[in-house]
Amino acid sequence: MGGSFYPLLSAAFLALPLGVWFLLQHGVRKLRVAQLALVVAVTASVAWVVFHPYLELRSSGMLSSRPQMFFAFVRLMPGGDFFPGWVMIGLAAAGLAFGRKAAVAGLGGDL
Repeated sequence: MGGSFYPLLSAAFLALPLGVWFLLQHGVRKLRVAQLALVVAVTASVAWVVFHPYLELRSSGMLSSRPQMFFAFVRLMPGGDFFPGWVMIGLAAAGLAFGRKAAVAGLGGDL
């Protein structure tokens, strides 16, 4: 996640709804303000340590922007350079066919 803001942004879009779901599902038990403040402070400190050198280089002009490149769809097809493989396609098909309830019946939560 330290390479760019975009993975951090996508993780935030994923983590925020999951955090709200977790709080609604399990509630807040014995959560102290000091604990929450420590988590926020450590997270902000780590983010600053990770992103500060990148932001300094970018603001000084040392990092140049590169063009966005997308793969041609043909390269993802069977026989292409970036084909994920038949095992991956088989596992994805099995997941779609059997569903979540059959795969993880003992897991609680919203099923």
